[in-house]
Amino acid sequence: MMKAHILILLVLVAPLYAETFYTVRTSIDLESENGKSINISKEDNYIISIIKNEGWQYRVNILDSSGTKVLFKNYKVSKKWFNIGAQPVVSTGGVPLKSEANYLSKNPSNGKQPSREITECIVVVDVNFYSSVTKKIEAGQILINSDLKESIKRVFRQMAKWKFPMKSVFPIAKYGWNDELSMVNNNTSAYNYREVTGGGRLSWHALGRAIDINPQQNPYIKNGKILPKNGAYKPGQPGTLDRNHPVVKLFLREGWSWGGNWRSLKDYQHFEIPGLKQNRKKQGPYCES
Repeated sequence: MMKAHILILLVLVAPLYAETFYTVRTSIDLESENGKSINISKEDNYIISIIKNEGWQYRVNILDSSGTKVLFKNYKVSKKWFNIGAQPVVSTGGVPLKSEANYLSKNPSNGKQPSREITECIVVVDVNFYSSVTKKIEAGQILINSDLKESIKRVFRQMAKWKFPMKSVFPIAKYGWNDELSMVNNNTSAYNYREVTGGGRLSWHALGRAIDINPQQNPYIKNGKILPKNGAYKPGQPGTLDRNHPVVKLFLREGWSWGGNWRSLKDYQHFEIPGLKQNRKKQGPYCES
């Protein structure tokens, strides 16, 4: 059995989840199930995806530079090599990935501070998305209710496989908790402690139970009013949602409702899974639906 040493270098993208992607920085040995070795270097511009944790080693797939096509499947790599030179990949726009503590320690720009009972339900989820800017798989983060963590991971994993384009996926903290500014920049986000548009009661965003996808392309429309101010709804365009779009159907299968189906107004960007009725009156518990 012939074995050729392969030096590969991996750059860690985020925590070690199957849906997380890694880039190559130098070199490392990879071996297939039948003992075949391959040689990969930084110049190959490959992306690595961990598919299984096996004690002292990982099972990985090797993908093309966009992170969407598997080139080599089910190879073994020692964890030792992952720990050498591994570092998080920075998301589109150069914003480092953070923990929920980094985000939730800041007060929202509207001056309304959520209770500890609410923030204890909010978790940060590292996701990958297909960037409409770089045309590659990029790293992003979503602040979401812990009750919806697994669902949002499944949705983003599938959207990345489909190459559904998004400009950016950052918590609104990047925009000083300013919803309008995040929307104008076509940023996809979820948690934001605020009231519904027009006021009167808490939005499900305030409890991390709603997400807005590509808001500039999928605006809020009511009585001729369009939000964000630069919003334009053009069904059929990449990244724009309609009732027949696979992403809308994916969310619906996961149990989310879509604002594009509402009658009194249209909120094409918006998906939600409501919590308990008393939540909007600021009564918990908040981590369950």
